[in-house]
Amino acid sequence: DPAWFAAEDDLIRAEVTRAAALATGIDPIFQGVELDIEPHALPGWTDPTQHPAIVARFVELVALVRNTLPRGVTLWLDAPPQLLSEMGLDLEPHLDGVVALCYATDATAVTAAARTAANAWRKTYSLALELMPTAEGANLSALSDDALRALVKDLAENHAGARFAGIALHDLSIMATRSATVLPEMR
Repeated sequence: DPAWFAAEDDLIRAEVTRAAALATGIDPIFQGVELDIEPHALPGWTDPTQHPAIVARFVELVALVRNTLPRGVTLWLDAPPQLLSEMGLDLEPHLDGVVALCYATDATAVTAAARTAANAWRKTYSLALELMPTAEGANLSALSDDALRALVKDLAENHAGARFAGIALHDLSIMATRSATVLPEMR
């Protein structure tokens, strides 16, 4: 939530503490916390006079969350590959992994985004593909079942290794309208 950029640190600590309780309680329902703050959604992101302050606050927020979480609770970040290229080294000490948001309209662009993420990030990562139509149009809803299956297979083969944690599909509900055989290996 980009609103976190303007929030007081105490409010953020309270939210993180609440989320951490779901990962550390008697019956934990989560294994960790995944941040989706999206600094690139802020109006000043592309303004060269505001960008450095946004980047600094973003790294500060990630560090604040890490320092608020109890020991043993993992922290992951949703981020576009370009953001990882720009500030991955600043974020790495605070994160256990990232979900690289490889949102694009075609397989070539998704593959390029995945390669950017893998080159920019030295720790564990997964790749996220957008399947639902979005306002920005960065989704794969127009791909045929065969093309989507080939893309997922290609990504899985080219990113196999100790750092690769898999592929996340956003929004899986669209799969109900697609062939049941599109992603059998992901069930």
